Amino acid sequence: MGEDEPPVLRAASSWKQPLKGWILTTILFFSSLYGVFYVLLPLWPILLFRPSTYRLLADRMIGLWLILPGGLLKFLFGIKVSVVGDFIEHAEPAVIIMNHRTRLDWLFFWTALYQQDPWLLTSEKISMKSILKYVPGAGWAMQVASYIFLDRTFEKDQPILRRILNYYSHIGNNYQVLLFPEGTDKCHRATARGKIFCEKKGIAEYEYLLHPRITGFVFMIQEMRKNNYIKYLYDVTIGFKDAIAQSEADMCFKGLVPTDIHYQIRKIPITELPEDDEGLKDWLTKLWAEKNEKLRDFYTRRRKSAETFENTPNGRSWPMTAEAGRFQDAIVIAWLTVSSVWAIGYLFLPLQWFYSFGCCLAIAIVSYRFGGLEWLSVTILENGWKKKRMVSVALSRFVVLTCGTLYPAYRSFKAVRTKDVREYVKWMMYWIVFALFIFIESIADLFVSFWFPFYYEAKILFVLWLLSPWTKGASILYRKWIHPALTKREKEIDALLDQAKSESYNQLVKIGSQSLVAARDIVAQAAIRGQAQIVQQLQRSVSAQDVNMEISERRRGKVDIQEIVEEVDSDHERDDRHHRNDDEGVQVRRRSSRSRSRNRQGAGSSFEPPEDYPATIPRRNPRRY
Repeated sequence: MGEDEPPVLRAASSWKQPLKGWILTTILFFSSLYGVFYVLLPLWPILLFRPSTYRLLADRMIGLWLILPGGLLKFLFGIKVSVVGDFIEHAEPAVIIMNHRTRLDWLFFWTALYQQDPWLLTSEKISMKSILKYVPGAGWAMQVASYIFLDRTFEKDQPILRRILNYYSHIGNNYQVLLFPEGTDKCHRATARGKIFCEKKGIAEYEYLLHPRITGFVFMIQEMRKNNYIKYLYDVTIGFKDAIAQSEADMCFKGLVPTDIHYQIRKIPITELPEDDEGLKDWLTKLWAEKNEKLRDFYTRRRKSAETFENTPNGRSWPMTAEAGRFQDAIVIAWLTVSSVWAIGYLFLPLQWFYSFGCCLAIAIVSYRFGGLEWLSVTILENGWKKKRMVSVALSRFVVLTCGTLYPAYRSFKAVRTKDVREYVKWMMYWIVFALFIFIESIADLFVSFWFPFYYEAKILFVLWLLSPWTKGASILYRKWIHPALTKREKEIDALLDQAKSESYNQLVKIGSQSLVAARDIVAQAAIRGQAQIVQQLQRSVSAQDVNMEISERRRGKVDIQEIVEEVDSDHERDDRHHRNDDEGVQVRRRSSRSRSRNRQGAGSSFEPPEDYPATIPRRNPRRY
């Protein structure tokens, strides 16, 4: 830290300072949040078809909001910003480099730009730490503005810089990109790390600055030269006279804000910078040494007097004019009024809660899919209509599901629970209209969506028109067209439904009976096949078992060939005897049958079997050889 620098504010001197800080934070948070919901996100349909028009409108809307912080700081804390030097041309592409004394330098710089030319607030882009993009409200707005969010690691930042600079050069607008070559603010920790770095490299330590990170600066200059998208480089130096507030937390929660801030702007044509990388490194190193001496002169001599930075040869002073001050006050009042109306709307319009939830969900989806809102516009410009249509489809489906289905379902539940007849009829009319819409939409998605311009955007507007309490679209459609048409054809529709019901019942009975018959046949055939397979399997298993037994006995040497032959012969003889006995038994049964038939006519004599009639019928031997 420089010995002659003003003190760094650590604590508030009274309770009023934290109160002012909280008021400032609340206004900036809600105004930026509502600005994203109700101003920036509704511009997305334009992005799908005219990315350059979307970029122009988004820059204009964000530029109007950037006037608000300076006006609030002036009103709450009485800050004064002094600007001397050359004029920044908003119509020419350029790079702005600035020393990074605190984490609020870029915030105060908006007031400096406004005092020079309010249009600069629409054309300035800032490179900042990537963590800031996740701040709700302001961080989301910065993403929509396509600011550059870096991780301070060149390997990760190089593709980010290349893509975003290429986007700037092809979108059709000229921007001035603010870069802090030091990479971070000059806080106590950064100063300690810088001291170690200087000792390691054997270079002199700056008293009022950190050594710049040259690689990122050189890459940005050369990349913009490659795209023919740079005409000037503006060297900006910031200094504080009364006090220094180091971080956003000091300003927002403690109300610690410097009140006397000074800027010097020096304009350098890009043709005066070296062409090669080594030359650019030496040039930036020399410039930073000169800037350190400039700050030494400011803090040792000019800070204690009424003087500011020394002016440039062709420069001038850029104070806040009376006209600019009045316009700033008007913008502050406008934002406070509109933000208050939006805030009050949440008390009386439940639809706003669903809309806000839908906006947050859309932001989360786009951030997950593309890596940030800034990359949505970059991707659409790079990939053209395919990405545009994809986003349109996703957005329309989201609106139909949330605004067209979930919200009406909840309102219908409320109507049923409270037994409010008026609400019940209202939402019944809506569901009838919505059912017809879904039917037509399903057909139109197949045959109309690929050739009809603004098809998905029209669906979004139509669903919102149906739901809006101001337009009452569902009620209008139902009362003027759907209800008369249904009343006129009600009997015909009922007759068709009854006929379809009876025919469907008959067809169902017929199909059911045919199904039962088919199932019965399938089961019977399966049972027959299964029985045949079981019999065949048993026969195979018995034959295989006998053969295995014979082979096993032969291997063991328990039975010789002669015994097997004798056994076979004896079995054949036994089978022959059984056959003869069977034949004799048949003859005896035949004689017995004739005898019984004669006895029925006679005196009923009993049958006496012959002596050779067997007592039992012998069974045949099942073995086969």
